[in-house]
Amino acid sequence: MRNMQKINFKYYNLHERHRVILSIPQNYSLQRIKAGGEAGIENRYWYNDSAVIYISDFKGGSSLNYENIRKQDGAYAKRFESDTVTLLAILR
Repeated sequence: MRNMQKINFKYYNLHERHRVILSIPQNYSLQRIKAGGEAGIENRYWYNDSAVIYISDFKGGSSLNYENIRKQDGAYAKRFESDTVTLLAILR
């Protein structure tokens, strides 16, 4: 496939090694996020148009996924429980 690149994502789950191989479009900027200890790793492949492909072994999923944020336990997720919508209008 033209303009595609094969990427490898390796991770451990219960001391077993796993590997995911994907073919994604080229010309991305890689952002690698590592959590302390054995909490996990996430690779984000960003493109110029703000599209992103991400692969993660974080418990609860990536923070890029809004529904995963809302489902997580802990203080970080709690701040998303009450959304605020502000509507402004100009009356003439």
